[in-house]
Amino acid sequence: MKKIITCIAFLTILQFATTIHADEASHKQSAMKFIKMSMESLDFEKMQVDMVQQTFAATMQSLPESKNKAKIIEVIEKVMIKVIKKWSPKLESETIKITSNLYQKNFSEVELLALIDLFETEIGKKYLSKQQLLATQAAAKILPQTMGMVQELQSEIPKALGAAGLK
Repeated sequence: MKKIITCIAFLTILQFATTIHADEASHKQSAMKFIKMSMESLDFEKMQVDMVQQTFAATMQSLPESKNKAKIIEVIEKVMIKVIKKWSPKLESETIKITSNLYQKNFSEVELLALIDLFETEIGKKYLSKQQLLATQAAAKILPQTMGMVQELQSEIPKALGAAGLK
């Protein structure tokens, strides 16, 4: 009788552990599906190129005029695009993995499935198709202000370090 009870207890624990593992795997799979679905309409490489070009353009506007400025911009943009194209696949893969893990930690599987259901509707599909454009437009509008803040920091930090005797 003791052996039977031990065997039943062992099988119950094994079943419980298998269920937890299956639930975690299912949760992870739901998170991955949601992230891939939400990134499907994004052109990850283009998004990176746009972001870097906007940042670069704002930075270049703050530089003094010179006869070589246009050529400098052209050379730097070519290098940036080449490097982004090289790194983009790895960054996209890592972004999916990291973002999926974050969503898995912050949303239950039920919530992720609800999000998936939402993004399979017409309004969800429209949102996904517009999100990159909207994010890019928002970034372009806030970038000049951000660059102003960065320039002020670049000016103020050396002054503060000097005043503290930390040159």
